[in-house]
Amino acid sequence: MLEFDIMTYAYWKVPDDAFNVVHHFCDVFPCFRGSLHRRLSDYNAAIDDFLLALDKCEHNEESPVYIDSQRQLLLTYNDFAVECFTKGFYEEAIILLNKAIKGEKREKGLYINRGGTSVFSLRVALGVSPQFFFHLNPSTK
Repeated sequence: MLEFDIMTYAYWKVPDDAFNVVHHFCDVFPCFRGSLHRRLSDYNAAIDDFLLALDKCEHNEESPVYIDSQRQLLLTYNDFAVECFTKGFYEEAIILLNKAIKGEKREKGLYINRGGTSVFSLRVALGVSPQFFFHLNPSTK
């Protein structure tokens, strides 16, 4: 709700004043700025902001800011890993997914992404075509 109020205020003010209001809001709430960076696919900046937000709440695991920042950080690691995977940076994708899994061990999707990335990475490293895997399991069509 606070985000909407600040953005509404910024929208109706003079552009320079609006910029200053949003800039100040982002300094006070780095999790919000991190979310904006994540939406713009600026993952390194997003990660920095989420880590800053975790530091600002002194890693108090009961704090709503901590919980939100931690969740957003894990989602950012996953999104960044997907981008790395699509660009062929498989090892980097696995490292990012490992970081995400370290933070949230109960998220099944992270394990699925890491497993798929690992298999694909191995296939590329060995220079094996996808048909090779079908020969390992004849029931696969």
